[in-house]
Amino acid sequence: MNIKGISFAFLSGTFTAIAGGYYNQAMSKGPASAVAAIAGSYPAVAYVVGLGMGVEGLSGLKVAGVLLSVGSGLCFSMA
Repeated sequence: MNIKGISFAFLSGTFTAIAGGYYNQAMSKGPASAVAAIAGSYPAVAYVVGLGMGVEGLSGLKVAGVLLSVGSGLCFSMA
């Protein structure tokens, strides 16, 4: 029995359920375009987390993508 794998699977399922609840709440209360733009920026968040963990390399193109993704989310949330 792989306790580490089971623990990660349990945590992943738990966080996915919590995130789904917040996503549904945001979609029902906020502008759908802003919620979709922010939710769609998960690759940028994954890159930043990977960079912090040391498993991603620093690349100018990736940093530009993160900045554009954040800017897009800001534009949609203010419009």
